[in-house]
Amino acid sequence: MKILSFPVNEPLRQADDEMRNGTPEDVLGHAECYLRLLDEHMNALRKLKRDPNAEVPTSPEAQGLTDQIRSAVRCEIEGTTSERNRIVTLIESFTNVTGWSAAGTLNQHNFRGACDWELVGTGVKSISNGASMGILEAVEEAKRLRREDYFSPPVSVAV
Repeated sequence: MKILSFPVNEPLRQADDEMRNGTPEDVLGHAECYLRLLDEHMNALRKLKRDPNAEVPTSPEAQGLTDQIRSAVRCEIEGTTSERNRIVTLIESFTNVTGWSAAGTLNQHNFRGACDWELVGTGVKSISNGASMGILEAVEEAKRLRREDYFSPPVSVAV
């Protein structure tokens, strides 16, 4: 019987650490690298799951070990899939910003002292303080604010 081991995937752990400990300027690059490593890891797990060289267990003990290995591979696939989905969502939040969502992000951050940013024509404007900017500028500001939020600790609210 072929014995399998699941050592800690050091490149995955390191890529995750680099992403979490990076800066708002480099977090997107780190996240994309981490996503590539997760995809490689997932492909290796899928190959392992359907290994044609795996021997058919001949004893109850061997069958038990085989079942444990299959269960471990399945759990690792589920965990990797969940982490992959989280990273894809994170990357999308940094890159897929529309004029509408940019206005929402600017409002959340009280950008330039205003919380009434609206998409108006070809720009984003604040009615209360008269500030305005083009859509592209608003989108870039929103992306920057979202990347910065990733590194900000959550704000706790006293009840």
